Amino acid sequence: MRKYCKDCKVIPGEPLTTQHRLLVTCLQYPAGNLRKRTRPTPRVKWHNLDKPQGDEVRIAVETYLKSPDSIGSDPNETWNNLHERVLKSAKQHLGITRGKPLTTKETGWWNDEVKSKLKEKKVNFKTWQSTHTEEDRKKYVESKTQAKKLVACSRASFREDFYKRLENATNDKDIFKLSKYRNSQTKDIKSNKYIKDKDGRLITKDKEINIRWQEYYSTLLNEEFPRERMSESINYIAGPIEAITPQEVKNAITRAKNNKSMGPDEIPTELWKKLGDTGVTWLANFFTTIIESGRMPNMWRNKTFDDLQDQLSQWCNRLESKGIRISRKKTEYMYCNLSGSSVDRPSPLVDNVPINKVTKFKYLGSIITSDLNTQADIENRIQAGWQKWRALTGVLCDARMPIQVKGNVYKRAVRPALLYGAECWPMRKEEEHVMHCTEMRMLRWAGGVTLMDRVRNNHIRGTFRVAPIAEKMCESRLRWFGHVMRRDDHHMTKRALNDIPEIRRGRGRPPTTWMSTVSKDLRTIGASPDMTQNREEWRKMIRRADPKP
Repeated sequence: MRKYCKDCKVIPGEPLTTQHRLLVTCLQYPAGNLRKRTRPTPRVKWHNLDKPQGDEVRIAVETYLKSPDSIGSDPNETWNNLHERVLKSAKQHLGITRGKPLTTKETGWWNDEVKSKLKEKKVNFKTWQSTHTEEDRKKYVESKTQAKKLVACSRASFREDFYKRLENATNDKDIFKLSKYRNSQTKDIKSNKYIKDKDGRLITKDKEINIRWQEYYSTLLNEEFPRERMSESINYIAGPIEAITPQEVKNAITRAKNNKSMGPDEIPTELWKKLGDTGVTWLANFFTTIIESGRMPNMWRNKTFDDLQDQLSQWCNRLESKGIRISRKKTEYMYCNLSGSSVDRPSPLVDNVPINKVTKFKYLGSIITSDLNTQADIENRIQAGWQKWRALTGVLCDARMPIQVKGNVYKRAVRPALLYGAECWPMRKEEEHVMHCTEMRMLRWAGGVTLMDRVRNNHIRGTFRVAPIAEKMCESRLRWFGHVMRRDDHHMTKRALNDIPEIRRGRGRPPTTWMSTVSKDLRTIGASPDMTQNREEWRKMIRRADPKP
């Protein structure tokens, strides 16, 4: 440490404590030891699968799948051989990445003209530093001014072309990629790098951090509790297991989405879709081999383990007898008093410990309250919508961004967060007004228009090409109503809709229910429940499309 110290001095003034003063030290460390940069692990360029070189990968994999040696008796060996052939062919034809570049600077505006002008400026600067003449200084200042002007023009031209590409883009992949990048740049802390070990000491090395996380989850997921051993006299279900049909595999591959994270085998879904019937037949035979042998590839294994008082006690005892422990502090319950009685019911007990009673809780992103009021859920969705809106401010608040792109981002990212679960809301006028005000505030903010500008809401919606949110909520309610009405009469949702209990209500106007809201929507569009059986015609009837250009 002493050899790095270049200067040291004491700052006079008010001491921090008795006989202590502020000490300032100037240290100079070698540049090579400040930070070591490591490149990420190279990966296959699967995005090139739709290009001509992707057909070469498909042909190579199809040739291997049609060979008689592609499926053996050991599923683990079979999958490892396929995994090796697929990755080898993909690396050969699609290529591999070398990791992200060490620099994060924007280089789209860099060209030969800019490069030569900056090089000329550096040469003039070195000449001026060596001669110290007024003529060389003026020459350097002139070249510096020209270089700045050229760089500014090049950047402006690049950004203008970039925004034009976004406006004419066929999909929103580039838009969301840009918004995520701009959102990440606004965060002070982008990742939690360092953690503590068992003894509370701070560890900073990547290898030690990975080992610590492995130890933590190994202890958390494999902790053994006192339990009873399962009886060996279990009545197993007799009968052979049916083989997996190619149609089942084809349906599963069709439902799978593109551009999703790959599993441990690093083989994307897009490859199986590109292989067509050859891949479907091979997978069906491979799955049948797994069922017959009772073994699955090691690469697929994921090391994770996954009324009231009497039933609760039996349920807890059964679980804990098998080693699944119920938390006494985190478990909560909610009581819905639909009858309106004033009887104060005692809390259920788990090992004589009362469970905490709550009036609302979140389930699958929706807020459920004890009085079955949707106000809390609507407020939660508004908050979620604003969080999504703030995350996309890099696009929505960019003055240079085309207004059509902003409208597409709002319709595809912000509005779905606002309308999540809206198909089950019994909406009142005041709640529709709250949702309307939230939407208009977002659109006005994104468009740079305030109420003082006296621009009508219809003009703002037409500019963004966005339909009123009340109409979209009506569409979602009627779409869900059609799903329920097309169900079998014994289905749970159909029975819940038909078997509504009669509750004695007090004086005054009855509360707004979901069925009353749906009935009002049906009268608005002039439809009847019988029309829901034809799904295509029903979707056309309830459709509330956004304005077209």
